[in-house]
Amino acid sequence: MASKNRWYMPTNTDNLRMIIAQGLISSPKGFSKYYSDVLELFPGYVPLFRNRIQPDILDSVVSEVKGLTPCILEFDLNKIEGLAKTISNSELIDVLLKEVDKENNDLLLLLAPIPISCISKVIFKTNADKKAFEDDAELYSNVPINTLKLHYTKTDQKLFEVKPDITDYPIAKLKSMEFNTSNNTNYNKIYAFGGMLTNMFYFAKNGTISNEVFLSCTSGKKIGGYNDLSYIVDYFYNSEKSENNNHLYHSIVDVAVRSKDFKEGIIEFLESDTKTVNMANKLKTFEAISDKPVSEEFSDAKTLLGKVLLMLFHRENTEGLMEYNLDVFTEEDYLTFAVLFGIRDKFIKVPKFLRESGDLQNFISVKMANYAHENLNSQIKFKESRQPLTIMDMLKNDRFKEYFAKELSIESCFQTVIPRSDYHVVKGKPIFEGIVMPKFEILEEKYFKFMSQQMTKEYNKYLDKYNKVK
Repeated sequence: MASKNRWYMPTNTDNLRMIIAQGLISSPKGFSKYYSDVLELFPGYVPLFRNRIQPDILDSVVSEVKGLTPCILEFDLNKIEGLAKTISNSELIDVLLKEVDKENNDLLLLLAPIPISCISKVIFKTNADKKAFEDDAELYSNVPINTLKLHYTKTDQKLFEVKPDITDYPIAKLKSMEFNTSNNTNYNKIYAFGGMLTNMFYFAKNGTISNEVFLSCTSGKKIGGYNDLSYIVDYFYNSEKSENNNHLYHSIVDVAVRSKDFKEGIIEFLESDTKTVNMANKLKTFEAISDKPVSEEFSDAKTLLGKVLLMLFHRENTEGLMEYNLDVFTEEDYLTFAVLFGIRDKFIKVPKFLRESGDLQNFISVKMANYAHENLNSQIKFKESRQPLTIMDMLKNDRFKEYFAKELSIESCFQTVIPRSDYHVVKGKPIFEGIVMPKFEILEEKYFKFMSQQMTKEYNKYLDKYNKVK
């Protein structure tokens, strides 16, 4: 039986770190810092080579500056559906991904972006290179490697030592080919979408409302009943302002997506309209010389939008938001803050501990990639990872409720309900015939007040316990 084809993309470890940080294998314009590799040879596409990589291409991925380290990404095509491209007689032709192994194609071109969940293995030339990458990743706040398989074997080392073949395409010829690809990929918007969903996942811990909004957004459903949140999320599905959108929110979200300096961008926007210039002045005063306590500023804010803008100026990042709480904030307030922080800061600035929550990194990566391809009307789709359980999802299990209440010492946030009333009293004790299992219910208001003040970093510990008791 013939061995199964393997599909590779060569790059360097600097680009790999950026791919992990941004959550997608994008075209070069999707990188905030990029070193020349094969993505540059095929604009708009992610190239995959079958079983071997010609030596001049492998050399090219570390040619831009000295000190770059090569690595090879191996892909699992079973996680991708639809059409790819290949080169035939110097032209691009379509190929069905499910038919790839039946064809004799040495090169596949997948329209970017591709989720990192499709990377089955990262192959290093030496064990020292692998160890150096692992050590280096620890120094970065946005390069979690817990879901990646980092790999070195003497057998795979031979991939870096391939000799030239007469069938190899010269790099110069590949560069000269013209690719008819869309240049409309808005990576800022894609990464903002990912940041929004990831923050929603974390703040889903706060209660039923937050959990339902996260589940609705990840399933593509509209959010009902929460005007501010609805207007914000609607930006990602209705890019044109219309009568159905709140124009002010649309514009603020647009500034958050596009601007490199959010504060400067939002002040400029608010000052451009006489209806909002007072809001700009309040924010400038708040930022500069406000003599009011911050808590009073929030209490005096008359609208949720006013509180949102103050919070965006008050805390620098999502982790800062997680650490901040006031009694005046409602569950909807916290969630709205989180959504706009995620949009402003993008997926790349999501705290590392959050990205390491179960399989969340891969889940959001696929969501971003599928969102991008839906907007491109492409003929490619990625199989989604299992939706990660939120803490509120886990709390649907009574045994986990019991554990969680004791672990956080919040028994007062729950009540116990006995489902039957047919009992008799023996020596002062209520006695039921048979086995009667109590039901534990969350006292929503008490639970929210506690959880909204907790920075929850032990998701994986809770998930392990849930999997044992479910």
